[in-house]
Amino acid sequence: MTFDLVAALTGAVGPIVGKHVGMGVADSLTFGGASAIKNSLAEIKASADQSNDNLFYWQIKTFLDTASDLS
Repeated sequence: MTFDLVAALTGAVGPIVGKHVGMGVADSLTFGGASAIKNSLAEIKASADQSNDNLFYWQIKTFLDTASDLS
């Protein structure tokens, strides 16, 4: 069994290059609108992740406060 480096790199790099080439084509057709939408969605996802983290920590804090009141 031989390790085919070219096939491995092509398999790993192909989707990344395809994504960026596709974004370049979409940007040229929409005058940059595709990147703006992509960046907005990434920002919304980051905000949602932060909100989920905040809710998790708030739940832990509430639990610990309640548990310490019982002692």
